[in-house]
Amino acid sequence: MNAKIIGVLIITGFLFLSACKGMSKKERTLITIGATLVGVTLLYDYMTQTDRNTMQSVLENSPTSQPVHWTNPGSGIPYTMTVTNTSNTSGGPCREFQTVGLINGQRETLTGTACRQRNGYWKMQ
Repeated sequence: MNAKIIGVLIITGFLFLSACKGMSKKERTLITIGATLVGVTLLYDYMTQTDRNTMQSVLENSPTSQPVHWTNPGSGIPYTMTVTNTSNTSGGPCREFQTVGLINGQRETLTGTACRQRNGYWKMQ
C-alpha cells in the first residue's frame, strides 16, 4: 500500500473517531462530507485523461443503470461507471453517476453529478 493511501486511511479514521465524541449532528455531517471528499480526491488523482475521456463517453452515451467497465491501459487500474439517474434541467441534461476503481487492491468510489455544457462537455457539479 503506498504512502498516499495510508495517509488517506489515517486521516479518514481520525475524522470518524472525532465525529463520535459528542459532536452535533451538523458537525458529524461536515466531517463525513470532508472524509468523502478525501476519498473522491484519491480516486480522481489516479485517473488519467484517458479515464476522464471514458467517463465523458459514458455520461454521453450509456443508458441509466447500465455499468460500463474499462481498464486503463497504462496503469492497469480497472474501473466501473454506472449512471444512476438522468434529469433534464433548463441548462440541459444532468446525470448522477458512480465510478468505482480498484486502487492498490482497495475499492475507491467517486459519486457525483455531471451536467452537459453547451460545448458538449460534461462538467461535475
